[in-house]
Amino acid sequence: MMMDQLAAAAMEDEASYAPSWQETFRQLKDFQKLGNAKSLPPRLVKWMDAQRRRYKLYGVGRKKTVGIIKHRIAQLNSVGFD
Repeated sequence: MMMDQLAAAAMEDEASYAPSWQETFRQLKDFQKLGNAKSLPPRLVKWMDAQRRRYKLYGVGRKKTVGIIKHRIAQLNSVGFD
């Protein structure tokens, strides 16, 4: 029971960050569409580095993927994120 409560709390915390993550992801897509990959703002570069680290943790099975994480991985894959 305690694990269910912890999982629910984690999902709520994650959901509260989703708009910010989604906004940054949209900015990444916008830059890709414009072909400005070489002139990304430093904030977006840092975000991409953090996403790559997280992606690798889940991609190699060090962490189990769940709900929102699976959705984010799918979104990153949709734009050829590596």
